[in-house]
Amino acid sequence: MLRRSVFLSAAFPLLAFAACDDAEVPRPPSETTTTSSANGAGGTGGSGAEGTGGGGGETGPCQVLTPSETALDFYSTAIFGITARTDKPLEGYATSRLVLELYSSADAYPTPGTYDLSAAPDDTYATCEHCVLLLGFDDASQARRAFFQESGTMTLTKFDTENFGVAAGEVSDVRLIEVTQNDDGSWNVVPDGLCFDVPSWSFDTTVVDGGACDTGEDCPNEGAQICDVQSHTCQSFQCNLFGDPPVCDPGSRCMSQYGTLIDREEAGPAGGACYAGCEPTGAGKQANCAEGSTCFALDSTQTMGICLASGGPAVGEACTLSDVGTGCGPGGICTGEPPTCRAICDYLTADADCPSGTYCTALNLCEPLDVGDIAPVGQLCAPGTPTLTDCGPEGDAFRGLCYRIFESEEDAVCQRTCRTADPDCPAGLSCVGVFTNANVGLCMDPGTCGDGNLDLLGGEVCDDGNTQSGDGCSSDCATAELAPLCAMATPLSADGIVVDSNEGGVTGYTSLCDPFIANPTKTYSFMPSAPGELTLRLTSIPQLGISVLADCLDTNSELDCRADGTTDVLHINFPTIPAQPVLVVVRGATPLETGLFVLESEFVVATCGDGFVGGPEACDDGNQASGDGCSGDCSTIEWAAVCAGLPTIEDGDVVTGDLDVGSTFFDLTSLCSYDSGRERAYTFVAPSDGTLQLDVVAEDNLSVYVSGDCGPIDPVNFVACGNFAFEGQTETATAFLTAGQQVTVIVDGFTREDAGTYTMNVSFGP
Repeated sequence: MLRRSVFLSAAFPLLAFAACDDAEVPRPPSETTTTSSANGAGGTGGSGAEGTGGGGGETGPCQVLTPSETALDFYSTAIFGITARTDKPLEGYATSRLVLELYSSADAYPTPGTYDLSAAPDDTYATCEHCVLLLGFDDASQARRAFFQESGTMTLTKFDTENFGVAAGEVSDVRLIEVTQNDDGSWNVVPDGLCFDVPSWSFDTTVVDGGACDTGEDCPNEGAQICDVQSHTCQSFQCNLFGDPPVCDPGSRCMSQYGTLIDREEAGPAGGACYAGCEPTGAGKQANCAEGSTCFALDSTQTMGICLASGGPAVGEACTLSDVGTGCGPGGICTGEPPTCRAICDYLTADADCPSGTYCTALNLCEPLDVGDIAPVGQLCAPGTPTLTDCGPEGDAFRGLCYRIFESEEDAVCQRTCRTADPDCPAGLSCVGVFTNANVGLCMDPGTCGDGNLDLLGGEVCDDGNTQSGDGCSSDCATAELAPLCAMATPLSADGIVVDSNEGGVTGYTSLCDPFIANPTKTYSFMPSAPGELTLRLTSIPQLGISVLADCLDTNSELDCRADGTTDVLHINFPTIPAQPVLVVVRGATPLETGLFVLESEFVVATCGDGFVGGPEACDDGNQASGDGCSGDCSTIEWAAVCAGLPTIEDGDVVTGDLDVGSTFFDLTSLCSYDSGRERAYTFVAPSDGTLQLDVVAEDNLSVYVSGDCGPIDPVNFVACGNFAFEGQTETATAFLTAGQQVTVIVDGFTREDAGTYTMNVSFGP
């Protein structure tokens, strides 16, 4: 439900190799216990919801909230979600949002009607299908304070089952009470906590173009519409933020209007609006924009910008957010919470000329001190401060960014920023370009090749303690020499257990399972004796991964990789005996991850009739007879026999099965399963137009897939897939079918290791 960072920041691009830290406010599990208030209302919380008090307790009537700027919540865990600002933000939090969520029931999508929010299932967040919350977020977009419905009604007048982003309705007379989450996962009402009343909040996300607007939120549906900069009317998306069609005219720039136009919230749909581009000539200047407009710089070295019409309150005054202009008088732009006209500045200049009490940030805005971290340059930022937060206030500007190379690092250091073309770094430091914006860097020690320390910021890929080539690391520490490294690989047996460590291991191997090249590794060579399948099981306490290269001299020859957790299982099939050994690489998930691991290897030679599919086999049903779905030589799946032998399921059936003795005809890898294992398949014929719902319960993590055909799996025949539930939870797939339509239902292990017994409930209705 929290917004996630999906776009690179226009004002200060993220590290090219940094991972995003996505946070959500999860729904508590259904078995969660909830302490209720007198009328049975339960609670909610969030990632890190701490219930930080009652604000002095409820000393009088609840405060009345007025929602504004209602917007779709694109990352809600609900089937439909919207958020809104309020006229009374929670004090002490970066942002406050009212949140409305709709969830499907066990057997139906949200249905129009009027619902009592104090009655089950809506009386607790664990089960609510119609949910209203007020959340307070910190600077890292973590929910830290939560309020949940105690009473009120929700009237749902519309829900589009073909487009889940379209719904309409209203909530009335809602009372929200403060709630918190305990360490054991239970959800409690905060004694004497604050409360809020929402007399009315209406919403309608039906797409209607042409209405007047000043922001994207003024339009009915931000998932399909923007506010046109020229006409100030709601229109369809004009461009794609990732460069796909449609595109803006030459000289224009595509901008997202989700949230505030210029802010730190980087989320929303891929569509945007086209703005006239400009070349900044100074903070708040017109540059080459039209008369009465401001050229606002989008990057922290002011090389590109967009034209925004000026007009409105003066700098420092309250304002109304706008996506079609600055919303402020000359030299200012409306942003922040509450919205305030902030002076425009040029970041990374000697004199930012910001008004007293404000500091120039990487967004080219003069903002209050509390938007950043007060840590001086060179010192640790406050615990939990997000990476790339402004820091190091000096004079009228922030002169640094809270920086950590990897998000797994606990501490961030305030590092001084610099212009790579004109660095002004202290003696002994260089302006190291570590961002996707090559014009900006950090003043840091670039390191010394040959000192035995891997200097990632200095661009080292390896450092073996010398400056000689031919020993696995080039003399400039920029290239791993693979031929010498191949000779260092330890032979791996076809059936064995190895206890080892990657600490101090060689670096320079890449993998599709992580974005790094300087990860410490331990390598092994393996040569199969015959066609068959190699299974590798890696267990470790540090976060390690495993990959296999077909050619140890070619880092682009990776056959497969896994880096899922403390235990990774990888299956490598050999249809023929390869010309050379493969290279097995155990690697840290990042350059920081090292430690002990256990690597188990098992190689099974392909033998037709043993019930195990491997090597050149297309199938293996445990015999060498033809006509039963698998040819006698295991080379061909006999689809006519397979499909004719599928059992038929009907509405109301409760089917039990066991994947341990399932078949291996249908491969759902990367389509509905992560690594397709054994399956059971069935045929269903729709008796009328209606909805087929399949609920599968198992101890292992299973997938349920519906195909419009019986035969080799082809995405063209995709009808439905259910693969979101975890072990022990109910997996559901829903398919809309027409009368007489025949489909194939497949229950599959989400990975090769997921199998065992299951129960599937089949229901069909209009």
